[in-house]
Amino acid sequence: MRSTVRLLRALAPALALALVSGCSSAPKEPIVLVPCEYDLFDPPAVVDRGLTSATVSFPFSVTNPNPVPIRVDYMNLEPTINEGRMGREKCGIAVEVPAGGTRKVEVAYQLSYISAGVGVIDAIVSKQARIEIAGTSVISNASPGHVADPLEHPITIR
Repeated sequence: MRSTVRLLRALAPALALALVSGCSSAPKEPIVLVPCEYDLFDPPAVVDRGLTSATVSFPFSVTNPNPVPIRVDYMNLEPTINEGRMGREKCGIAVEVPAGGTRKVEVAYQLSYISAGVGVIDAIVSKQARIEIAGTSVISNASPGHVADPLEHPITIR
């Protein structure tokens, strides 16, 4: 009997702590994610050139207006140069952005010279390159304990 009482006295604080912490880890209210903001912070750079294509790096920032951290899972990008389409590519980036924070990201894009021809020629002749990236982005919740469905939303990066 005495050993049982001693055991209960020894385990009581741990049991109380487990009960209290169990309450705080209960599932939280479901949240609805809102779209992030995307901005080009430097001009794109050619990082590799080939005979028929080049790899272009697009550096941009992602701002998360959500109250929880999010993960940008992937983006479907359709860049244009001087309104000439440069193709379309799905880029998996899987980058986390803190709640209310901003993170810089670089996405490598495989550019075909044939598909980008008109816009590139116009940029060379006019000596001006107006670059715009349109498409969609898929974000998901990166915070344990919060329930949120992934969100696919349109993006425009200028």
